[in-house]
Amino acid sequence: MLRPTGPRRWTRRQAVPASLEVLVTLEVLVTEAPPSVVSAGGIDGVASDARDERMADAWHRALLGLAGFLPDELISAARFRLAQGRRFDLAQAITLAVAAGRLDVGGAEIGLAREEFRAAGQEQDGRLGALDTLPIAERPLTAWEFRSGDPYADGTATSLPVDLTAGVGPSELADTEQAILAAVLAEPDAAGLWRTWRVPAAGEPWAPPKRVFAVTIEAGTRHPAEVTARLQTALAAAGEPDPQVEVSVVGAETPSYQTLARLCGALLWSREPALGVSVARVFDAADPVTGPHFAPDRPRITNVAVRARLLGYLDNGVALFGGSSPMPDLLDPARGDVVPGTFRTDGRWVWTDAVGYYLREYGIAPEQGFRWHLEHGEPAERIDEVVLHRVLAAVLSRRPQDEGASIVPPSGESVARTRRDRGGPRRGSGPREDPT
Repeated sequence: MLRPTGPRRWTRRQAVPASLEVLVTLEVLVTEAPPSVVSAGGIDGVASDARDERMADAWHRALLGLAGFLPDELISAARFRLAQGRRFDLAQAITLAVAAGRLDVGGAEIGLAREEFRAAGQEQDGRLGALDTLPIAERPLTAWEFRSGDPYADGTATSLPVDLTAGVGPSELADTEQAILAAVLAEPDAAGLWRTWRVPAAGEPWAPPKRVFAVTIEAGTRHPAEVTARLQTALAAAGEPDPQVEVSVVGAETPSYQTLARLCGALLWSREPALGVSVARVFDAADPVTGPHFAPDRPRITNVAVRARLLGYLDNGVALFGGSSPMPDLLDPARGDVVPGTFRTDGRWVWTDAVGYYLREYGIAPEQGFRWHLEHGEPAERIDEVVLHRVLAAVLSRRPQDEGASIVPPSGESVARTRRDRGGPRRGSGPREDPT
């Protein structure tokens, strides 16, 4: 995985952390700002007109992009100021952070800061010169790693997704987790709540694990900045220092920091109840020597229309992740590694493109339960962040002994070599025909 520049190291020329300078600025600059700069409305009225709404949206997204790149105390304070409508304070804080060398590249926040200075009649402010020195470019992927369990427990907590709403894992929550859960339950637009532990990537300067929360909300009347501030307030009251709450709208694209926080975290709550997730097998059995194979009575689908309808469903599943490389065709090894291994889902079932390959090339029907679902079952109403998390948690937590047969075949080299040694494909391993 790409490991870009991690948490910044202090340099000898910095007498105090730049984040402390910025926090002091956040506390005092509001008294220096023109009255028109401090928007009305406060924490429950972040936007008073169309421009306010546009700028609040843009700043919220910009702060999502800055999470993990600027100090936690600055991000937390900036989000409070945004919810209060104090965007000029926020623009000044970002400008000072740039001047202190806290960012290697600039993003949307640079243009937003300039716009706030113009709106305040401060275009000639000398501090704006710091923004000119920062190159504008796409930020690298976050260098932080995330854990679904507490690294303090044994130091080796997993990065696999966990669904605690399904009764898996510890039943008791920490005080801060109970506090944010209660606050999320009071948010009518809330859809999902995750907790994750942020740790430095291997080889980066050490920093203590930090609890980070991710929340998804439905697009509605409550602005994400307002929700963020209320949840931060609940965490601060419960004793969480510099609370980190990453709020995004359901279905909205998020930076790698928030995406990984959810993916590698634990789902604590969701508005929608958990649904069972089934995993479709490609083969019927797997021999430890000869590898996976189809049962002699596995049906074939000869009806062209039925086959096309099933393939349309299979091919349109949401891609979860791809296989490492194409796999061998176990019915015709001479074709080479041609079987795709992408995992897909409809929210209820998970399958690989190998199911579609053997149906398309040989008419081999999906396993009985999965075929019934394809023809008669109902997919999830939508596949959002919560559904995807639950699907991934179900797939990645499965043990080999849970399968009964292979979801995907092992590497092509070992299977092909074994079959050559034994004289080719197994006799009688092909499926039977099914006229439907």
